[in-house]
Amino acid sequence: MLSSTCRFEEAAETYLPFARSPEANVERLRFISSLNIEPSVFCYAFNAPPIFTLSRLFPEVKVANTFIHVKSQDPDAFVACRSASSPPKIFKVISSSKQQQSDAVRPEANQGGVASAEHLGLESPGRLSIQQQQQQQNQQQQQDQQQKMQAHQRGQCRPCSFQKTRADSCRLGDDCQFCHLCTYEDFMQKKNAGKHDRRKRLRGEKRLLLKAQCSEQQGGESSTPEALQTWATEKPRSLPLAPLEQGF
Repeated sequence: MLSSTCRFEEAAETYLPFARSPEANVERLRFISSLNIEPSVFCYAFNAPPIFTLSRLFPEVKVANTFIHVKSQDPDAFVACRSASSPPKIFKVISSSKQQQSDAVRPEANQGGVASAEHLGLESPGRLSIQQQQQQQNQQQQQDQQQKMQAHQRGQCRPCSFQKTRADSCRLGDDCQFCHLCTYEDFMQKKNAGKHDRRKRLRGEKRLLLKAQCSEQQGGESSTPEALQTWATEKPRSLPLAPLEQGF
């Protein structure tokens, strides 16, 4: 028990800010009496570990953990501070040029508030190019929308198959090359009309092919519609296969 108590006292002594000596005790008592604070509270602060905070010693003092706002340095003052070793003539030239710029801008700035960077001529070329590209893109989109509207009014548009059939519509939006103004009925009508035109074209191509085959079977003679109808009824409508070569 004794050894453990001694060890505890030694451990507690390591946290003291001053060495345990008569001079240190006298100095501490003098400091406490000068502050006019209750000795028990101040002794608790001295005997406390290093993690002792100000709020435990003075509860009435409130410390707020907030951001510290630091005023930024003026760029002109910073440049002047760095160029203090330059000849005074340079400062005169710089100050005169700044005065001329301020005189030229002041009337324009007073009319509508603060003058913009475009009036001052401080716009960077990169920013100007980006603005021009955006304007061109907006103009191109407007032209495309007008062309789609005109084609829809003339009935020459091609409806988008995703606009009315999908739940989330077309994912391309305004960038889609097909018409988004057509209704579902217009879409189905044009779809059926396209199928009808395709079948009609295929029937015409098949009729021309049968006519050519009929003329070859009749020895190159001119075939009349009656002969073509007779040949079509006698012969199968499927095209004849090429003759097999000898040896297979």
